[in-house]
Amino acid sequence: MPKHRIPTWALAWLTGLAVVAVIFLANTGAVDRLMDAVGLTRVLYPNKSQLASNVIRQDSPASPLSAQINLEQAPPGPALPLAAQIPADPSVRASEPSTILPNAAVPSSQVPALSVSPVSSPTSSPALTSAPPDPGVSGTGASAPSPTSAQEPLFFLKMGPDGRLEPTPFVRQVVAGNTPLTAALQALLMGPTLFEKSAGAISLIPEGTRLLSVRVENGTAFLSFSDEFAHNVLGLEGLAGQLKEVVWTATQFPSVQRVQILINGQYSSAHSVDGLSMALPLDRSNLR
Repeated sequence: MPKHRIPTWALAWLTGLAVVAVIFLANTGAVDRLMDAVGLTRVLYPNKSQLASNVIRQDSPASPLSAQINLEQAPPGPALPLAAQIPADPSVRASEPSTILPNAAVPSSQVPALSVSPVSSPTSSPALTSAPPDPGVSGTGASAPSPTSAQEPLFFLKMGPDGRLEPTPFVRQVVAGNTPLTAALQALLMGPTLFEKSAGAISLIPEGTRLLSVRVENGTAFLSFSDEFAHNVLGLEGLAGQLKEVVWTATQFPSVQRVQILINGQYSSAHSVDGLSMALPLDRSNLR
């Protein structure tokens, strides 16, 4: 029988396949990466990636990151008491629970003697003595009475029908001082209010005049003013007007019939009105 010889090309193919198989088995990892890079793995083994991930998730231990995520997603538990939330001091060791033995008698020699010192009674504080009452304060504890107010007529000048300035009363609520006369004169020196000015009130008393003292004797009111009262920029006519305001306001009180003008407590003979000197007492009849 004739012998069948294997063709040379077949031997070459078999040899090549054997070499490729050996290389494939020796470099399985590199071949897998090459197949993943060109996409043959997804074509030939579509379920390989899902199977590998399942195997890794089941076999590998949980990573710290996943454990942290699970802890963060865990439902909140019951709130711990405040004592449990405070971190324990590492320098203090927790004492182990002691075991209580029933009917165990402790020898008296092992029990340390407790020294008991007598407790001294608290010293009594000295008796509080009440302060003597203030003579200026009433027994009810109220302070000095607050100043009261009263309605007093103040005589300012007002233009009359004949064009002359005549003293006219304007009732105002004033704060009562030592006497109603003093309160009225101090309010007069403040000048008319806006409401009184709108009603025609005019004052010719020099601005800045101060009332220094008030004294009433035998129907005469001795009124001492500062230097500004003796200097009126309108001359004698202004001086006559300011004297009318003061004399009419003072003589409205029953105890005052006339007014003696003083400058800084002194009589002034340098000023006179229509022959009347300020050194003499003035009444309403002298200034009409």
